[in-house]
Amino acid sequence: MVPGSSPGGPTTLILKKRSKKMIIRKLKEIIEILISAEEDAKKISSGNASAGRRVRKVCMDATKDLKDLRAEILKEIKK
Repeated sequence: MVPGSSPGGPTTLILKKRSKKMIIRKLKEIIEILISAEEDAKKISSGNASAGRRVRKVCMDATKDLKDLRAEILKEIKK
């Protein structure tokens, strides 16, 4: 909470709205990254090993980002 503001006051509401927008933005970014890996995923069936490595990397990065996002959501809920 911002110093000098009362609990549940206008400043708290603004911070909650910003946080909600940030969470939605981060989730959309993760989804876009996964969608962008679709072309490489299609190449895997034709035996393209490099495409497989790229898709695995995207999946690992997405997993890490989703875990971070989950932690942020839990932190917001506990406020």
